[in-house]
Amino acid sequence: MIKNDLKRYSKSYVNIILFVAVVIIVAICFFSAGQSAEGIQRQLQIAKAEGATRDISKLQEIVDGFSGISYASRLFFNGEAASYIPLAYIICFSVMFGSQMFTNLHYGFGNMIVTREKYKKYVFSSFTSQSIYMAVIIAMVSAVITIAPILAKPPISGIPVQGTLGVEIQSLAQFIGMVCAQVAIIILYVVPLVNLTTVTPLFVSNKYLNMSLPLAFFMITYVLPNLLEVAGEKVQEIAQYVHPVVYLGCIADYYVVSSENYTVRDLLTKMAVLPIFIILCLSIITYFNIKRYEKDYIK
Repeated sequence: MIKNDLKRYSKSYVNIILFVAVVIIVAICFFSAGQSAEGIQRQLQIAKAEGATRDISKLQEIVDGFSGISYASRLFFNGEAASYIPLAYIICFSVMFGSQMFTNLHYGFGNMIVTREKYKKYVFSSFTSQSIYMAVIIAMVSAVITIAPILAKPPISGIPVQGTLGVEIQSLAQFIGMVCAQVAIIILYVVPLVNLTTVTPLFVSNKYLNMSLPLAFFMITYVLPNLLEVAGEKVQEIAQYVHPVVYLGCIADYYVVSSENYTVRDLLTKMAVLPIFIILCLSIITYFNIKRYEKDYIK
């Protein structure tokens, strides 16, 4: 069943929509990075014209350090821009998977499957196939948008690479490690969040509402810290742990903020809280979904 599901997902029209969305986001981020590079280049030309020797050497180092890594880092580590592609994943995968279980349940298409295997196995098989597909697509897209700009404009050996947020990346290996960690936290966020749509037909009676739940979760957690501002600084600080931009920016923060103010423990806490919260919600809803439909799925 899992193998057949993966084949069916690979033929979905949603893949084309996701491809177009990623291309647009990449183009915008790369254009922004290019504009920054041109601005620094203009400053260098002005410094040379004015004979500012100290400024020239520093600006020249920045210009030389601007490589494909600088472009790729905009996609993964540049504040809110780092949430654009994960948001595209959430929207597209929710459309792809959000109507599947709902349609099977409410229109009887799942009856044939449930007559051959237990409903519990059916649910977990769906989780497995969806999770594998999403993880593979996220990893593949991340690999392409990381490797392509580096091959097009490789870093100069011995010169620190200018990343994003003013952080110098010391080596290609360091950047690859940062990207791998970032891809891991994207997968840990997107996969369980989208998988919620498999079991939320338990209490959602509209297909389009079911597909929109992951996006609604993203938006609610995005504005939640501001809404809780009146509740006090401590409550707002706790709410920050479920903020998607804060979560997706935790790797970048670790390199930007001094180690005294942002420890490995802080990093691991920010990486863990939101996925654990989503997985906990998924586990609870799955339990009640299976409890209800395991005996009376076929009507």
